[in-house]
Amino acid sequence: MAKKQKSDDYRRLQTELRGGELKPLYLIYGSEAYLEEAAVKQLKSLCMPESNPLDEEIIDLDERPDEELLIRLSQSLKMPAFMAKRRFILIRNSGLFYKHKSLEEAARRLIEASNEGACLCFYENRVDRRTALYKELERREATYSIEAPDSAAIGEWVASYFRKFGRGIDAAAVESLIERCDASMCLMRSEMEKLRIYVEGSGADRVSLATVEAISIPNLNADIFALCDAISRKQLPESLELYQRMMARREPHAVILLMLQRHFRELYVLRSARAEHYSEDYILEVLAYKKSMRWKIDKLARQARLFDALQLSFLIKLAAKTDLRMKQTSVDADALLMELLATANSHAAF
Repeated sequence: MAKKQKSDDYRRLQTELRGGELKPLYLIYGSEAYLEEAAVKQLKSLCMPESNPLDEEIIDLDERPDEELLIRLSQSLKMPAFMAKRRFILIRNSGLFYKHKSLEEAARRLIEASNEGACLCFYENRVDRRTALYKELERREATYSIEAPDSAAIGEWVASYFRKFGRGIDAAAVESLIERCDASMCLMRSEMEKLRIYVEGSGADRVSLATVEAISIPNLNADIFALCDAISRKQLPESLELYQRMMARREPHAVILLMLQRHFRELYVLRSARAEHYSEDYILEVLAYKKSMRWKIDKLARQARLFDALQLSFLIKLAAKTDLRMKQTSVDADALLMELLATANSHAAF
């Protein structure tokens, strides 16, 4: 059977598990921890409907495996399950699919020891698809790259959560929630629970943008965007007002500077990429955005048009110099950031 595209791997896994197909071997990795953890939990529950320590082994190797451990696990796989349908062995962050070439033979024997009486699951932070071990698991159709869904799927996931509790959520509230949480489903899930508790307690039937702004974590991304927008219009008083608002929330100076640096670079990359007519998928990859952040491309593009390449290059260098001064001098960080804003505003238009 031909291997499907990586973007379909989570859906493929769900289809297989719903159909009762449980494999002896899995490699799970990707960019969306929430879905990865959900997949691992689902595998474990299918192997072990009721938790039983005799039939499970969970190890976090922190990318420091050793041959003795791999040999022991190979033997453990051959043991029959005591009470569960299958033994469940979860190895987190083995590093075997990224480095440790000297352990390749021992790792291969561990893979060969996998059988229908057990489920061996590798859950990795880092994977190199060029390694022989990865290619072996790919040949067995045991690799699952769990990536973030697009913004439409994220929006439906959020809406369905509130529907379960008889509540609705406005589209603007969903977009704000995605932006505040940088599209992290783990963080969004926590914020959704807070919002649900609030609307249930207040008797409201919908989550509005105002509710998200009042209850959820601060939207530092939106503040940085607004700050750059003010800089583009040479509005120093507005820039300083936005900065003071962040200071009132006790946002660390270093975090504000880091996010400004990142935002300037993103604007530069986006402006350059659009000028060269690169695809949106390429831009997402270069900016290291999840698919659920696709909406942010158009938003950034509109702001990037307010600057030219020379201005953005100047702002990137200005932020880098400010960062160096913050680290190497005794000048007050607050004074350095206000100086950056004043200089940025004066150079926003040549």
